[in-house]
Amino acid sequence: MSTNEFADGDTGLAIRTKLGNLARAEDTGEGHVYTSANLLDISHAVNTTGKYEGKMVFDTTLHKPLWADGVFGSSTWRDATNAGIHTPS
Repeated sequence: MSTNEFADGDTGLAIRTKLGNLARAEDTGEGHVYTSANLLDISHAVNTTGKYEGKMVFDTTLHKPLWADGVFGSSTWRDATNAGIHTPS
């Protein structure tokens, strides 16, 4: 395995391409892609249906993945540094 490959054989370019495709997906909830406004809206489906601790979504406004820190609609969405980015209300 070269230093530019991951254990599954993907290269950094392949990973960036996959993330880019995810970021360009329509905001239908398919692929867990949402805007910041969706994530902040406590009544939006992303916060009311199937939310669980550790659920990953991609924020198309901030262009980065976020993770739910709980199961409740008001549970905060956090980034990879564990900073609280969005608290739905």
